[in-house]
Amino acid sequence: MAEWDVIVIGAGPAGLTAARVAAENGLSVLCLDKKQEIGIPVRCAEGMGLGIFKNQNIPIKQEYCVWPIEGAALYAPSGKKVEIRFPETSGYIVERRIFEKFLARWAAKAGAKIKVKSNVVKAERNNGKVKVFYEHFDEMLEEEAKIIISAEGVEAKIARQLGLNTTNNLNDIDSGFQYEMAGINFDEPELIHLYFGKEVAYRGYVWIFPKGKNEANV
Repeated sequence: MAEWDVIVIGAGPAGLTAARVAAENGLSVLCLDKKQEIGIPVRCAEGMGLGIFKNQNIPIKQEYCVWPIEGAALYAPSGKKVEIRFPETSGYIVERRIFEKFLARWAAKAGAKIKVKSNVVKAERNNGKVKVFYEHFDEMLEEEAKIIISAEGVEAKIARQLGLNTTNNLNDIDSGFQYEMAGINFDEPELIHLYFGKEVAYRGYVWIFPKGKNEANV
């Protein structure tokens, strides 16, 4: 068992950023993620506002900022369309697989240790510290830290074990389908498009986030 200043659970954008910032401030950091590979599966539309880049000092690189966002088009159930356009680029559609690997390299260069295929199954308080138990390949390993950061997402199983109320009301949860599509035709690829109404998506909405002139997350 090793002892760390910080253990981050979850190596998505939030977890990797937390790991990097903590390491940059001289803390020993371990970041654990249950997935086999950073950046997959993609579980969002991949749109990021410019404010996030500025707030976290994230460089805008062509390798992962694949398409600029200039605004949004919203479609009411009646068919009425409302457009919001900004005078300059307001964000980017990122290629999340590449973007998260960039964040992981950045955190690692700052001194954070990142371990994938590390499924945290339990955490418990122990004399003012927190002990974390996780499966790594065929081994059950233990690590201890002064601080635990839960970046698990909506599941937040470990945060719940440690006393935070992360329970979601089942009525607030829906399933959906996401496709990355190519060879499609749509107007105004510089805008993200949001369609509302029970006829198109009961309890939710449909969105098109362009990744090029004929490509989009849908």
